[in-house]
Amino acid sequence: EIDAQQQGATEALKERADVYSAGVLASTGLIERLATGDGERERASARLTRLVANIFSEIICEARELTVVSSMPDVLPKFTPILQRRQVFWQQQLEEMWSAWESATIGMHDFGHDVVSAWIELSD
Repeated sequence: EIDAQQQGATEALKERADVYSAGVLASTGLIERLATGDGERERASARLTRLVANIFSEIICEARELTVVSSMPDVLPKFTPILQRRQVFWQQQLEEMWSAWESATIGMHDFGHDVVSAWIELSD
């Protein structure tokens, strides 16, 4: 099931790459500007695809560790607090990413609205 989720995430990313602009990263790791040429867009898409693969690799690693621990009933009670902390960590990661996505989406919509307003103002 995790493989299917990874495939779905990768496909969704590729679909969006055809519609949305991707960022070119500065040496700081922050987005410096939007990709402008096919080469820059392809590199940005490849970077994001690697990010998806890395995230799912970590998820698979966590799942394997959980499988090993859950097969040892005498050890499981000792690891319960660790598992609970991991659960909280991943929940926070998901919430942080969702918040960042929402903020970016709102920013894009606001920018689009501003562009349309400016265009109307200039055309009058």
